[in-house]
Amino acid sequence: SAAQPAAKSGATSSGQTAVKSSSTAKASSSGAAKSASSATKQAAATPKLTAKPVSVKITYTADKTVGLISKSASELLTEPDIADLSAYELRIARNEIYARHGRKFKDPVLQEYFNSCSWYKVNPDYYYADDSANLTKTEQKNAKFIRDYENSLKDGNN
Repeated sequence: SAAQPAAKSGATSSGQTAVKSSSTAKASSSGAAKSASSATKQAAATPKLTAKPVSVKITYTADKTVGLISKSASELLTEPDIADLSAYELRIARNEIYARHGRKFKDPVLQEYFNSCSWYKVNPDYYYADDSANLTKTEQKNAKFIRDYENSLKDGNN
């Protein structure tokens, strides 16, 4: 049987590095089942590989420059950054902070929206017990800032 590499790494369309692992494989030939000449040709064409498992942590932040307010991952937002957004856009902007980390949404409208984003991928290790534990301090402050702004609009303070 032909040997296969144990790990294959490549960039996805979103810029993430995806790693796929396969079991350790060794090239071998069965002398009884194959003629000596075909075994020699196969050995010359396929290098013998012994693969070691590769462990890579996949980060679900994909491309931090995506979304309605792309800088919300790296810079503190100010009112001018969000003042012209509709209530719907504010909701999307706040939730995209979580979506960059792979949060799955209970609200079907939000889930459908993020499913349509090429950069979005659900993170099976997302910690739902404390959403903010998945975020950087800057992202936590920005999510709160947007939420507070949304609430001020509901209360008629803006």
